[in-house]
Amino acid sequence: MQDIKDEIDRLVSLKGKDNWSGTRNADNFNLVQRTYSFGTRNCYAKKENGHNVYVNLQSSRGIGIEENDTLDRIMSTIDDSLELIESDMVRIREIETLFENSELFSDTYKPTGFVELGFRVPRLMKYYQETYDIPSWGYDISPLSLGVTKKLNYDGRLYDFDSCAETLDLKGASLIISYHMLEHLSDPLISVKKIFQEMDKGSYFHVEIPIEPGTPRLEFAHMFPFEPRDLGHMLLEAGFEILAFSNQTHEDGPYIERYFAGKL
Repeated sequence: MQDIKDEIDRLVSLKGKDNWSGTRNADNFNLVQRTYSFGTRNCYAKKENGHNVYVNLQSSRGIGIEENDTLDRIMSTIDDSLELIESDMVRIREIETLFENSELFSDTYKPTGFVELGFRVPRLMKYYQETYDIPSWGYDISPLSLGVTKKLNYDGRLYDFDSCAETLDLKGASLIISYHMLEHLSDPLISVKKIFQEMDKGSYFHVEIPIEPGTPRLEFAHMFPFEPRDLGHMLLEAGFEILAFSNQTHEDGPYIERYFAGKL
């Protein structure tokens, strides 16, 4: 618990009275051009020895921190944060509809294991674990998200998807999801390829990103500016088979793309 308190105090100091302006500052990163089969994109990249700066940036978009925040205040809001929200329901209904689609599955499909990549809070881990009675775990880079998740007795694991240097354990998970995580990476294609490599054959990937052409929105800790169909190209290049595509979001939601893809 002391580790969580120390991390809250650290983030409160980083946020300061200027609402993360020092953390979400373009001067902390290099703006580089990356060329892909589908075009050239301007992306933010870590500077040399910039890992901690990157962690700070992503932590600023994790569990919400208020000025002069406390451990008691954050823990008191956790129960509410574990209740499903409208965007969750859109995605869950889409997955359930796909599982019932006889053109994709000969029988009604149920996942045997669940993983969320970039979870912030273990809301969907809780839902899938309880709904399907399956093991669930998740990966994130924010120390506060990881600490709170473990305090709640969910299986939160540290992983840096910006580098993908370590082994990513997805064994036994037939459903992997990632919602609004890939845009936080300098080169999402590296991560998409890593995810495909580590998934079991016959497993599925449900993934959503915002469409934000131009320069990445660093004020939201975004490092990559997805344009329409960029993610589709990445999935295919990694080896995925795309089974479904959607732009549907919750009411007044952002312009997004969402794919359901399989390692088949």
